[in-house]
Amino acid sequence: MSIQSRIFVGRHIKLQAVLFAVICVCLGVFIYGLLLYPDAPYKLCADGYYCGKTGISYGYEIFNKWKSWEKTLFVCWPFGLIASYVLRKLRQ
Repeated sequence: MSIQSRIFVGRHIKLQAVLFAVICVCLGVFIYGLLLYPDAPYKLCADGYYCGKTGISYGYEIFNKWKSWEKTLFVCWPFGLIASYVLRKLRQ
């Protein structure tokens, strides 16, 4: 029995593969942010510097990149949740 036949069960095999890919992309975006910005969330602390949870100060570039990742996550995550729900319904 192949891995593909274990993961994709029932009808609409290609749709299940696309939904699985969407879920993987959303998880990848989430893990990317966790690894790259472990000190987030950042807030303005003094003289144009931003501080994380540990109090280490960062420049505007890091803050801007973190905000971009956060927006990407908030746009991507609902699609991952919907894909997860639909995939579960297709597999039943």
